[in-house]
Parts: sequence; C-alpha cells; structure tokens
Amino acid sequence: MPDEDTKPAVTTDKRGGIPLYLISNVIEALVQKHGDAIFQIHVVRKQHHKFTITVENKAKQLLAVNPEYSVPEEGDGHG
Repeated sequence: MPDEDTKPAVTTDKRGGIPLYLISNVIEALVQKHGDAIFQIHVVRKQHHKFTITVENKAKQLLAVNPEYSVPEEGDGHG
C-alpha cells in the first residue's frame, strides 16, 4: 500500500557448503563485495568439514538499535 511506511530491506549474505580450504577465498570475495559495510563475519562448521559463512552489515545493526535509521543506497559514499 502506498500509505505504509516501508523501510528498505537489509539482507545478510550467507554462503553454505564451503570446504575448509576455500574459506579464505570466499571471505575475500565477500569483503570485496560488501567493503566497509561489514559489521561481522561468522564462520560456522557444519557437517563433513563444510562451513557456512555469514556476513552481517552495519545497516542491519543500526536498524536493530535505531528503527528510524535509513539504509543508504548501494554505492552512496564510495568515492
């Protein structure tokens, strides 16, 4: 509905089924993709030496603390 106050969706980037030897490559790619927006990176071991990597961004944390925070559009503030 047009009258609703809609907030931009903030997503968490999650990659699953990563073998141990590829963790550093996946984290490097995620850091290049998200840059300064990264708040936390979680690496969790699942079954059979496979891992799940989750990246949380600062906007998600700011929305949790301050619901009035508006998420900047992608590309804003990057030289």
